[in-house]
Amino acid sequence: PREALKQGMSAYQGGYYEIAIPALQFAAEQHEFVAEYYLARIYSDNSGSHTDHAKAYDLFRQIVDKYADADPDDDPRAPYVGKSLTALAGYVRRGIREIGLKPDLAQAVFYLQNASTTFADEDAQFELAKLQLRGEGVEEDEATGRHWLADLSQRGHAGAQAFLADLLWRGKYMKPDKAMALAEPGIEKSELL
Repeated sequence: PREALKQGMSAYQGGYYEIAIPALQFAAEQHEFVAEYYLARIYSDNSGSHTDHAKAYDLFRQIVDKYADADPDDDPRAPYVGKSLTALAGYVRRGIREIGLKPDLAQAVFYLQNASTTFADEDAQFELAKLQLRGEGVEEDEATGRHWLADLSQRGHAGAQAFLADLLWRGKYMKPDKAMALAEPGIEKSELL
């Protein structure tokens, strides 16, 4: 199983999903935790020919169901659980027609809050910050949304950096500042408040 996992991971990283899938499936059947996660990533990849959102959703859900009690400070599975929660939030927010999963923003917010606070998943924090700015599914709180975007930007989160620069450029939720929008990533929180 360990060799299958290594082969599957190598093929995954090279983009050879047709080789990665059988190796990762074998490793997952032998209880190699990471194999399940990367299978779900393959099935959720819209640019690949193996996209199957129903399978991805099911695998992410299984990971969360099995390992939701992973200790974020001590369990190497915890980051994968956080990422799986964030992926589930995306699916639940949009819904999956093929399996009859209807969009449920409240459930998506629940998953994002769990991933964000319990597992410190930066992608979940980014998604929550955007929801806070718009007041979508959570109470509108522009100051907190800006704070999280600035914090994530300082930590190098590329999505937050780009999103924050766009907001600064357009002057949305904050004073327009084209010079700051074009400046180096990692805007100081104090500059936005």
